[in-house]
Amino acid sequence: MRRSEAYINAGADILFLESPESVEEMPIIAEGFPDTPKLANMVGGGKTPILPDAELKEPGYQIVIHPVYLLGAAVSGMRAALAPLVERGVELNEIADLEDLNMLADFPAVWAFDEYDLL
Repeated sequence: MRRSEAYINAGADILFLESPESVEEMPIIAEGFPDTPKLANMVGGGKTPILPDAELKEPGYQIVIHPVYLLGAAVSGMRAALAPLVERGVELNEIADLEDLNMLADFPAVWAFDEYDLL
């Protein structure tokens, strides 16, 4: 808390106090700095309890981030896709095919570069 106060006094625009370890600590931090926007960092498996965004707004957190949420979802999806592959072999009907992946990565735009005459 002292370090947060020092950062605010030095001109910090937003307060991100790393890893509150209990639900009870969250409002103490928010109430301790009422005039400074506060950021809550929600990371599954981290030290800070995961709370719904709306619940974080109540004590005064204006910014909520979920920095590895999609990475965690991707890993879960990869594990789910790999399980039947390991058990029974390839099951292509459950995954995106090469055409889907090319469109997602916008490879047509990359291939369009081949159409330019650079000389």
